[in-house]
Amino acid sequence: MSLIGVPRFRKRLRRVTSDAPPSAWRRVPHSSRGFSLVEIMVASAVLSVCLLGLAQMLATAVQLGQFARNNTVAIQIATGKLSELKAAYHYELASRNELPDLAPGEHGPNPVTLPAPTGAQEAASYTVSWVVTGAGASRKNVTVSVRPRGGSGAEADTSLTGKAISMYARFTP
Repeated sequence: MSLIGVPRFRKRLRRVTSDAPPSAWRRVPHSSRGFSLVEIMVASAVLSVCLLGLAQMLATAVQLGQFARNNTVAIQIATGKLSELKAAYHYELASRNELPDLAPGEHGPNPVTLPAPTGAQEAASYTVSWVVTGAGASRKNVTVSVRPRGGSGAEADTSLTGKAISMYARFTP
């Protein structure tokens, strides 16, 4: 049984306005009926997998940025120490006095603490050590090693902060 002017399939019909009489109902196309629960669940699962991957990528980028910063600072410290030792070597040659920093053997570790950069939580801390080999004042082989330290002064976890940087130089007159 059907009313006059009202189609039989009401679930595919929608009123034009809420107070319109049944004669004002019109047929709703399939594409404008909305999404099913399954479609929403699949879309949510795909979105969550993408967001988890993005969060992991962001964490890795931050970790690699810290690693690169530590390596750059360690290289600058090692280069500075080699320059300092080279100047001491030339002074040693000119004055003919052997300096304790250039005596054969292992030297250090000397702690080096740099001020915290803008936006960083704590200052960067490193240990510098060097080994001098060679006979006499005319020839020296120097290897400088710089290692990042943790916040408590202990050796840092090198997987997060970077490995020790070693630089080698040969000083000759």
